[in-house]
Amino acid sequence: MQDIIADIFDFGDTLALHSTSSFLEHRGVNVASFWKNKGQPFLDEGWSPVPTYPYMKIRESRSGRKEPVTVQQLSRWGK
Repeated sequence: MQDIIADIFDFGDTLALHSTSSFLEHRGVNVASFWKNKGQPFLDEGWSPVPTYPYMKIRESRSGRKEPVTVQQLSRWGK
């Protein structure tokens, strides 16, 4: 059985500017370091930024370094 994760949000920053960075800051992530060291390699490989951001967020959530991304956490941040 495989876990299925759905991430439905405007992480493309078209409706809410800097939403991805804001969410990362809420999680206690160093945003500049995150984009440079974790995001840029994907972009250098030709990934489109829009699917890269949620993918990176899920990977970070599964890394065990921070609390997993949950509906409750997204709700707290969204307020």
